[in-house]
Amino acid sequence: MKSMKSVSSSDVIVDASNGDSYAASHIKNAIHIPSKDLLDNNGNIKSDEELSRLLGEAGISREDSVVVYGSTESSGEAELAFMILRHLGQEDVKLLDGSLEEWKAAGLPVEAQDTVIPAAEYNPSVKPGVIAEYDYVKSGQAQIVDVRPFVDFGKGRIPGSIALDPANVIKEDKIKNGDDLAAVFSRLEKDMPIVVYSDDYSRSALVAYSLQLMGYEAAIYSWKDWQAHEGTADAADSKYVKLGKT
Repeated sequence: MKSMKSVSSSDVIVDASNGDSYAASHIKNAIHIPSKDLLDNNGNIKSDEELSRLLGEAGISREDSVVVYGSTESSGEAELAFMILRHLGQEDVKLLDGSLEEWKAAGLPVEAQDTVIPAAEYNPSVKPGVIAEYDYVKSGQAQIVDVRPFVDFGKGRIPGSIALDPANVIKEDKIKNGDDLAAVFSRLEKDMPIVVYSDDYSRSALVAYSLQLMGYEAAIYSWKDWQAHEGTADAADSKYVKLGKT
């Protein structure tokens, strides 16, 4: 994460919030790329070509230093934008360590006027292992974490998956500190990759990003993609990990 005080004029600041909050108030000079715009009408991540065009039109190049924030850390908006930027090869991208309200409380500048910067050329260099694909998930090489509501986990899930409630990585609308996250993830193997899936990419991105903060190798995946290949698979060895709040 990037501290509020270390954000500079050389950074491209991205407000990834959905809804009307950007129009009401946002960090000065932040451009608006709602995280929902990174998805198609079916809730799937857009193609690399579409994403590159969207980012370029917004004024981002792969060489830029990018800082992302959302309406809250718990929304998963900024985390989804982060994961997609990393997938496209953005090396210098960080989440803002703090909310818009904290930014305001620190006396840092905000505005309501839309920020428009010149279009850029976005040339992706796709990084494997950020957005998982079916064959990899099927291979058994990774731990599989299901972050859908538990009622959906009970109806059908990827064989061998572990259920984890995204609320367990959040405290007061912010991602928990390192000690608390360590307790939440204590049953996961640190030397084995993790795939986090849901039917809502914001949920999976929130948990995957939290795992990455703790040094895990974590990718995101779509329950819809699994269903398209296999239907509603189930398995006796799937288990619900109900972790205590910290």
